[in-house]
Amino acid sequence: MARFPPPGGDGSARGRAGKAAGCAGFRSGRGVRLVAGCAALSHCGRLDELCGKSCTGCTVSLDGLPSEILLKILSYLDAVALLCAGCVNRRFYHLANDKPRWHSLIAKYNLSHLTESTMLGCDRLIRIFCLHPGLVVGLWKREEELAFVMANLHFHHLVERSTLGSAAIPYELPPHTPLLDDSPERGLSDYQLHVDMHSGGVFCLCGTFRNLSTSKGYIENEYMKLSVISFKNSTEHLPLIGKVGLSWKTNIFDGCVKSCSIMDLTLLEEYGKPFWCFSSPVCMRPSPGPSDGPTFLGETYRVDYADTEGRVHLELVWIEETGEYFIVSLALYLRVAKINHWFGTKY
Repeated sequence: MARFPPPGGDGSARGRAGKAAGCAGFRSGRGVRLVAGCAALSHCGRLDELCGKSCTGCTVSLDGLPSEILLKILSYLDAVALLCAGCVNRRFYHLANDKPRWHSLIAKYNLSHLTESTMLGCDRLIRIFCLHPGLVVGLWKREEELAFVMANLHFHHLVERSTLGSAAIPYELPPHTPLLDDSPERGLSDYQLHVDMHSGGVFCLCGTFRNLSTSKGYIENEYMKLSVISFKNSTEHLPLIGKVGLSWKTNIFDGCVKSCSIMDLTLLEEYGKPFWCFSSPVCMRPSPGPSDGPTFLGETYRVDYADTEGRVHLELVWIEETGEYFIVSLALYLRVAKINHWFGTKY
């Protein structure tokens, strides 16, 4: 069976991959493979450089420890952190692909809730589901076997999360101290958003939006709305480039799940610090029409994402004449409790 090269190999654009084991309730399928998400793989060299710098001047290097001790250390990592550790260098790549370790990791996940209602999408061979945090599971349609597992890793504190945390005690960011600011509107303006939608190294959206602002009037149901692209301003509408689909590959088969992709989002606050970050699969689903805007001639779709810190709502229109999707609305809904904690406000 063909295998992707480990770190330090021929630099295949596809990235690195290792094998994943079967899980509780599912047999290991044909050519089961664990694939690192694009967000991690495109910066493996940067991770290696950062990790190397962190050991400069140390009397003991992790890379100098015996393999038995390193395997014991890696046994405390969860699935996402273990995959990230495998991107450090060639040796860690092989240690992180320890087969018994992956057997036990996948068995820990409760897959009983993987139903049609929680399915992200499917093609003729597989169905894909999202397991939080950051794992995508592919199951063969015909036999309900595990086909692959993919992890999506955001760059923010990636090295710290993969080396300083464990499955028992995840890495937590240092406590945030709000900056002293007497402005009555702090936390409402000067946000900067960068958002990507991609799959297999191909980007259908890569956009940066600056000077985003909101007001107290947009607070509703514990969320504050931050409008990025408006229905009313057609000059803000953006096309998605190329076809939208989530590419997957095992040792034997490959395919693409239409209307799905990976969304990477980074929201910086007014002082330039990351306020909200995530990397997650999303799915484009049919919509009855724009929620609060003009009527468009083409078919309408929506993309939604939510976690403990906020929500993303994106609406698109299919333009038949040009054969492309246009984003006609993009809004972030930030949890007010997070804003108050971050800026020391009392909204």
